[in-house]
Amino acid sequence: MDWNEIVAKVKPYIVKIETPGGSGTGFLCLYNKNKQWCGIATTLHVVEHADEWQEPIKIIHQASPLFFLKEADRVILSDWKTDSAIIFFPKPEKAKLPDVLIPLRPLDKSLNIGSEVGWLGFPYIEPYTLCFFSGYISARREDRKAYLIDGVSINGVSGGPV
Repeated sequence: MDWNEIVAKVKPYIVKIETPGGSGTGFLCLYNKNKQWCGIATTLHVVEHADEWQEPIKIIHQASPLFFLKEADRVILSDWKTDSAIIFFPKPEKAKLPDVLIPLRPLDKSLNIGSEVGWLGFPYIEPYTLCFFSGYISARREDRKAYLIDGVSINGVSGGPV
């Protein structure tokens, strides 16, 4: 597996998410039928407080101008059980997001324990540098549709694609 090629392919889809209370990572995961609205996947704990308190959210995409989303400009779909969220908002005219989405792994096809995985995110210690991490699947949590991964986890990387 060539991680450098994978990072280059996935990088255009990744965004940094900033709220008044913290930051995290997300990635472009969907469009509506006419591509006027887009969805950014992240973890619920990255956006939960901003959503509950109707605070603004900044979306930083390396190839686009800053997206500043007020509460009225977005819809956040959340799942408490899986700690996941999607920020759904009108695609800004000047956004240079990829037109074609990367296929997501089907939920019904689990990875094996011991499989190597990699993930990308913006760690708090280097908040505007997209960093790559890797590790191995240690266990599956079928009840949460999640994996436990043996690897580095740094504040700010939450919500990035694995």
